[in-house]
Amino acid sequence: MKWWLWQKWKSCISICFEFITPRECPDTRPNFMFSISSITQPLAHLFYPHICISCGSDIINEPNLICLDCFDNLSYTHFAQYPNNTVEKIFWGRIPVECATSEFYFSKGTVIQKLIHQLKYKNNKDAGLFLGGIIGRSIASSLRFPPIDALIPLPLFADKERRRGYNQSEILCRGIAGELKV
Repeated sequence: MKWWLWQKWKSCISICFEFITPRECPDTRPNFMFSISSITQPLAHLFYPHICISCGSDIINEPNLICLDCFDNLSYTHFAQYPNNTVEKIFWGRIPVECATSEFYFSKGTVIQKLIHQLKYKNNKDAGLFLGGIIGRSIASSLRFPPIDALIPLPLFADKERRRGYNQSEILCRGIAGELKV
């Protein structure tokens, strides 16, 4: 048996058959008191591991998409906090824009590229909701943006939406709307 599989089995067995002895009980015999979830969760993780989208690590909590190391490696711009940022300057003289922001710097091979790739090409809607939630929290914490009444996703060509099955900007808007309560 490969060593990494043995480590998973070993941790699974130790979690499943952990002895619990109550302190107030004078009897020192082990009690076999454990719940079904304490058995099923490690077994489910063994056969269907929940791994990080970016690095492939399985040291990750169930609701998260990326591990803490990858989360720390996200390259935030913090443009939502600053007026006259780089994104706003792009629109100067073209269209009137009150506030504009970009949440992340993009470069090839980074965590953000892998998340966007999951959303766009791997049908991973959770990645879009995750990114939208981060953007929504950033906008909510910024004092620069006026109260938002509605979010309108950019439309996608009907053929592309039919082939893909969903609109990525709509998924991002759902994540943002969940944080902004819009």
